[in-house]
Amino acid sequence: MDPTVISQVVAALSIIAKIVDALGVGGIVGLALAGPVIVVLSVIFLSHLNNQRLAAMLEVYRKDAGDRFETYRKDSGDRFEYYRNTMDKALDESEDGLNQVIQFYKDNVELVKNITNIASDLKDVVVLNTANMQRMIDKVEANQFCPVVKERSKP
Repeated sequence: MDPTVISQVVAALSIIAKIVDALGVGGIVGLALAGPVIVVLSVIFLSHLNNQRLAAMLEVYRKDAGDRFETYRKDSGDRFEYYRNTMDKALDESEDGLNQVIQFYKDNVELVKNITNIASDLKDVVVLNTANMQRMIDKVEANQFCPVVKERSKP
């Protein structure tokens, strides 16, 4: 080994010896015990930083979920409004069709009543015509007003 390196090592060891002498036995034991405490404190500090990062991520997630829910709620409202309008339109169309069917039924009832009245009137005309035709047949057979028939019928 080189004498300069040895002198540097001796100087470093003398500094370490001075520190150990200044610390004393209690300081050395405290320094030895401080290692695990520092590790535990480091783990606690890193855990705290991680919890803060997770809380920030959770807050971002909550905001995003809330925004998505609000969008879904608005879209659901729009879809429900579209469904309601479509159903109202279909019901209006069905109601119009039903009203037309009801009107057809009423018109048919009125038509049946009119045809019944016409048939009754026609029956009266046929009965009256039949009676008149019978009177005419009777008069033709009796024909008392024709002079030729009167002459022929005399004995």
